[in-house]
Amino acid sequence: MTQVVAANAHTESAVQSVQRAARILGCFTRERPELGVTDLSRELGLHKSTVSRLLTALRDAGLVAQVAGTGKYRLSVRVLEMAGVVLSSLDLSAVADPQMHLLAESTGETVSLVVLEDGICVDLHAVPSRHPVHAVRREGQSLPAHVSAGGRVLLAFRSQGHPVAVGRASESTLPQPVLDEIRTTGSALVRGEVDSGLVELAAPIWDHRERVAAALVISAPTYRMTEGQIEGAQQALLRAARTISAGLGHRI
Repeated sequence: MTQVVAANAHTESAVQSVQRAARILGCFTRERPELGVTDLSRELGLHKSTVSRLLTALRDAGLVAQVAGTGKYRLSVRVLEMAGVVLSSLDLSAVADPQMHLLAESTGETVSLVVLEDGICVDLHAVPSRHPVHAVRREGQSLPAHVSAGGRVLLAFRSQGHPVAVGRASESTLPQPVLDEIRTTGSALVRGEVDSGLVELAAPIWDHRERVAAALVISAPTYRMTEGQIEGAQQALLRAARTISAGLGHRI
């Protein structure tokens, strides 16, 4: 019995050490790429000796490196290599699909994921509305970027200095106030331009490189998307877009 208790205690101690080491790694950010023992001790509420011991173990594992001259620590290139393995396995459609289905269910409308290709907005993935009468979006369907909500979102953030992941579209056909409003609200609303009876809402999807990878779009018949419903749909859209972006490694 004594041996079992000792083994359990050892296991719990090992798990706690792993959890603490993970918390240390999570403290390093773009804004604070270098941290010292004192910094981490204060932030995590751990004794300096504990932090120092864990940092030594992380350094020996190749996950952190000590900065010459300051004695502080930073994440190592090994962490970047590991991140590359994760990011290379992420498929935009696969990451977005669960949120797209939830959004389609909560709004009752068609949801699509669009990208830019040479000035054309192309549907990469689509989830249809549950209603018999609905906006039809299919993989491979294309629209001029400047008339669609998704295209406008991609063009607006591209022209703001955030490069869009694909395409060479020009935003010159869009008035500056339109671009400014999209950047301010973080979304685009288009009525009757794609189709006289259609409303579109769109929001950007960001990836780990701070690039706009795609736009998430809700498409609905005008008669069903009233003014009172637009605000709720827009908030649901923005939440879904943030969740997908986080899944692609974007730090909000």
